[in-house]
Amino acid sequence: MLSRHRRALISLFQRIHDLEADRYGKRLLALEIQEELLVRITRAESAVRRWREANTAVKRQLASPGKSRDEARKLKEQHAAGEERIRQQKELLSVLRSIGDAVAFIYGDRWELKQLVWHPEPGFITGKRGTRLERGILRAAFAHGAIAVMNDLTHTLRHGDITIFNEDGTFALMEAKSGRGGNHSRSARQLAAIDKIGAYLTTDVREVEGGTWRRVEAAEHPVHHFEAMTRLARNLPPGGWLVEEVEPGLHYAIIDTAGGNERVEPMLQQALGGRTAIFALPVNEMKQARLAYYPFPLCLRDTEVLFRFYNGDFVAFVFVELNRVNEALARHGLSVQASGDDEFPWQILDGTQGEHGVHYLGYHPLGRLAAEFLRLDWLLNNIVVNGAGETMRREFERGAAAQQASRTEAP
Repeated sequence: MLSRHRRALISLFQRIHDLEADRYGKRLLALEIQEELLVRITRAESAVRRWREANTAVKRQLASPGKSRDEARKLKEQHAAGEERIRQQKELLSVLRSIGDAVAFIYGDRWELKQLVWHPEPGFITGKRGTRLERGILRAAFAHGAIAVMNDLTHTLRHGDITIFNEDGTFALMEAKSGRGGNHSRSARQLAAIDKIGAYLTTDVREVEGGTWRRVEAAEHPVHHFEAMTRLARNLPPGGWLVEEVEPGLHYAIIDTAGGNERVEPMLQQALGGRTAIFALPVNEMKQARLAYYPFPLCLRDTEVLFRFYNGDFVAFVFVELNRVNEALARHGLSVQASGDDEFPWQILDGTQGEHGVHYLGYHPLGRLAAEFLRLDWLLNNIVVNGAGETMRREFERGAAAQQASRTEAP
């Protein structure tokens, strides 16, 4: 899988951790990391293009008549091998862009950056008009003492071409235009999208189809179990598994996959130990989530563990015991139950509000338990009870009251 790139990736992971430890003293390390990402992403994209072209030629050969069964079989095997090479290069590209995300999250406010992901993913850097100009702007920004990230090196920064970071975590988005004309309507759309994002970041309100988005500040800064997951992965025995209750009702399970994935399910059954009312989240699937979660290179605190994680050498799961959640929520008059809806998995019941005291918690905030090892008690306190949860309940109460008033006034 990623074994050929092990040394380079571990080196990049280490430089990310070094940068995080002294983000302004080692400011130029942010440029150095991006320069290497440019080289490696370009190389991987070129490999994808070559294998796609080769497979297109193979498909043409398959489509031509007069082949024996053995010739057709060999061509199909060749095509399958090409598809596997493409998959591997795409996997490498994903890891490299997660490193680019880490640079952005070291300097930017995570809640602000999260808003930039709601836009189509960019295409390849190779062959893109304007890339040379973007590189020039990136290098010039650092030469003048600024901190910048080239957006195409990330999964998250999807508005504009270059993001310039301020010391307070705020940022400015820049569109790089060469002045050669081009598609003016496309440029206008891009600038309008940047203006819209800027207005939302300033006002915390924006209108969308079907309603209004309103950002609510969390009562506390997020807290995580980075060290706990890192320690479990570091101590994982070859061919074995580990499970730990890292806080009441929150369990981490990690399984070595050196012997194959067929052992994962029976090991999970052992890890669960007969527990019921479990909400489960697979950590490894979150590698493919493009939802501006805090990047894994900043979550796992050991470079060797990071490489093994991205290489698929182990799988990890997060389990939440809903009965323990309800014990913690009982003093607030709240309870949780599974909704059966994948998009909004938790139904929050407010016993003080009767039939109107029902709202839902979406997969995105719950996914943070696995995507960034968020503490369960933080999620409950800031999303379910206080902060966003409190605001949500007020909105539901206001909506219920308005609905009751309209019923009363109706003829």
